[in-house]
Amino acid sequence: IHVEGRWIKYNQGSEHLPLVKSLKGQNTGWCTAGESTAKTQLGNGDFYVYYSIDEQGSYTRPRVAIRMEGDQIAEVRGIGKDQNLDPHIAPTSIVDEKLKEFGNKGDVYRKKSSDMKRLTEIDKRHQNNEELTKEDFRFLYEIDSRISGFGYRQDPRIDEILSSRNKRKDIAWVLDIREDQI
Repeated sequence: IHVEGRWIKYNQGSEHLPLVKSLKGQNTGWCTAGESTAKTQLGNGDFYVYYSIDEQGSYTRPRVAIRMEGDQIAEVRGIGKDQNLDPHIAPTSIVDEKLKEFGNKGDVYRKKSSDMKRLTEIDKRHQNNEELTKEDFRFLYEIDSRISGFGYRQDPRIDEILSSRNKRKDIAWVLDIREDQI
């Protein structure tokens, strides 16, 4: 799957139909694919979409959206489950590089990007039946901080990884305490 692509900016107040047409039939799950929503969103701020290259060499596959409200980032969405970044985009610097353009307004989203990269790396090791470390479990059980994602719900990969685990045993191991102390 290609991740090579480019960002297209749809300016605040611009015609909404080009944005809507670029999203139609692409299964993004984004409400912006609806005409009235796109019109409202472009009325409130700029809208950026990262399109990756298709089989014909054109930039037509929407992968990431950044919706602005005035000069503030309102949301960043991907095409993964629950609008999280997909596992091909998450480990790249595509979103991080774009967020740099927004200065400190992108800080909260940089944490999300960092967390999603880490989750993708842990998920790959989990899929390959590789051992996870104490640090991995501190992260997955959100012991030191909450995992921030781009979707509107917690990234489903967290539950997929932890569903087969003995949480009590894991947490005891991570915290260096006995299970009966939990």
